[in-house]
Amino acid sequence: MSEDNLSKWSMTREDLVKIINETEGLDRRAMIDCRSRWQTLCKPLNSLGELEEFIVLLAGIQRTAEPVIDRSVVVVFCADNGVVAEGVTQTTQEVTGTVARNMTQGLTTINAFARATNTDVIPVDVGIANFPPYDGVFDGKIMTN
Repeated sequence: MSEDNLSKWSMTREDLVKIINETEGLDRRAMIDCRSRWQTLCKPLNSLGELEEFIVLLAGIQRTAEPVIDRSVVVVFCADNGVVAEGVTQTTQEVTGTVARNMTQGLTTINAFARATNTDVIPVDVGIANFPPYDGVFDGKIMTN
C-alpha cells in the first residue's frame, strides 16, 4: 500500500462507528434489477450459485443494477493467541507486532500477493500483546493477554 493510501486507513473506532451509522441500507430495486439482468445472460439460470448472490448483494450496496469491482482489499486481523507455551508455534508474541508493522511497509508475503493483484492490505490489531498504536495498523483491539 502506498503512503498516500496508508493514511486514509488510519482511523479511530469513532470514525468507523460514524461511517457505519451513515451507511444506507441495501437498494432493493438495484438488487431486483441486477438479478433480472443476470437471468437474461446466456447461461443456465443461477448456474454461478453464490457468485451470483454476491453480485446481487453488491448491486444493493453500490445502489446500481450493474455493480463494478474495480478495487480489492484484504483485511488481516492480527492477534496473539497465547499458544507459544503449548508448542503450537515456533515464534513469540513479539513477532505478531513485527509482522503487522511490516504489512504497512509492504514487506510480508501477503503484500507480495497483494501487489500481484493490485490489492490493498489493511492490518487490524484485534489483540496484539504489548503493541502500542502504530500508523497504518487499524486499532480494533478486542482484548490482549
